[in-house]
Amino acid sequence: MIWYHNAMKCHNDIQANTKIFLNAISNAMNYNRIKSLAKERKVSIKRLAEQYAEMSEVGFHQAIRNDTLTIRVLELIAKKFEVSMCYFFDDSYEITSLSGVEDVRKLQEEIIRLQRELIEEKERNIQLLKSIRH
Repeated sequence: MIWYHNAMKCHNDIQANTKIFLNAISNAMNYNRIKSLAKERKVSIKRLAEQYAEMSEVGFHQAIRNDTLTIRVLELIAKKFEVSMCYFFDDSYEITSLSGVEDVRKLQEEIIRLQRELIEEKERNIQLLKSIRH
């Protein structure tokens, strides 16, 4: 059971670190650059949302207003406009590569790995408890 508690703490720490990292990325986002680029390329917000971001126009506006635009959506927009994702971030944050996205993906993979380990440990504990009862 100690292992279970340690695994849960590790899992929670990873989730907290992921949130901190995503908040840092979010704070560096410059949503006006998305809108400016769309205007420059003569792409309506409706088309940007539906065809580029693969979401509804209302959902797109809500994501921007609530600062919850996902990395996946940002990747889609950058790819469609043929620009680096860095274009959408303020220069003051000195984002020079996609390493931040890679870091998030690595953290997500680690969370999945820990969740699998946790499930395996739970299964072992269940089997152990069953064998003790018999």
